[in-house]
Amino acid sequence: MTELRRQMDDDMVVRGMANRTRETYLAAVTGLAKYYRRSPDQISDEEVQAYLLHLIRDRHRAWNTCHIVVHGLRFSAPVRGDAAADLGVAGADGLTGSGRSGAGLTQNEHRQGEVSEKCPSTRPLPVSSTAL
Repeated sequence: MTELRRQMDDDMVVRGMANRTRETYLAAVTGLAKYYRRSPDQISDEEVQAYLLHLIRDRHRAWNTCHIVVHGLRFSAPVRGDAAADLGVAGADGLTGSGRSGAGLTQNEHRQGEVSEKCPSTRPLPVSSTAL
């Protein structure tokens, strides 16, 4: 086991991640390293994004599969030496690694239900008494 792999696995153990999650995240980083034939700490953020495009366009991977890869690569970013760990990829929920959505909402705002004021498509529909 390489030093980077051991360090990433140790970090996940300390955070209490399940064995399968650890295996999946490690496989995501291994796939990236094999694709570029370089150690993950020598791969730039632009190359990571190109790899994700490769998975989607060339390998025809579903977004959910790529979403797992994104999380594994984000987790590995501090181990790889990236300070930000923001791959600039929005998830299915619209959130990017920086915690911002397309509507300009933070994750906290989503949790607190403030989304309805800022994003009309998520407002609850009015219920009339005749509909009941």
